[in-house]
Amino acid sequence: QGNTDGTFKPGNNVNRAEFSKMLVEASDLDYASLPPEELSLCFTDVRDLPDHWFAPAVCAAKNQGWVGGYENGGFSPNQNINRAEALKILLNAFDFEVPENSEIAEAPYPDVNMNDWFLSVAAVAKENGIVKGVGSFSAGNPVTRGQISQMIYNAMRAKGLL
Repeated sequence: QGNTDGTFKPGNNVNRAEFSKMLVEASDLDYASLPPEELSLCFTDVRDLPDHWFAPAVCAAKNQGWVGGYENGGFSPNQNINRAEALKILLNAFDFEVPENSEIAEAPYPDVNMNDWFLSVAAVAKENGIVKGVGSFSAGNPVTRGQISQMIYNAMRAKGLL
């Protein structure tokens, strides 16, 4: 949808709330099919409309099992999402089979260790062409609007949705 000024700003980092909104919209999830009481107050730091424009998308993503939040009950909606988090959620949303880390024989990138929690996420993302043309995974780096858009497009293409 872009910004209120009509720009997309592909170089801007994406926070967890924005990512949830982008993913829910891309997946064509029908909000009306979800129980209304599950579209708000789903995390301690995600309140109802109009306070948090992102509440329905974040809560819909939680309802679908795509996101789980943190141990403290919060979601940290304003925190930039990093590559590993974004790809884990994206793979869940588009029903990619992600094996246990123990099933991965070799690290897919030089900066991914065999004991990293995101090992299988990185392997599946690379194997399915969701992340292309990168020499390192850069798990902790924030991702931009342009990068997220490309990842969503690549996931949808890999699943035959385009």
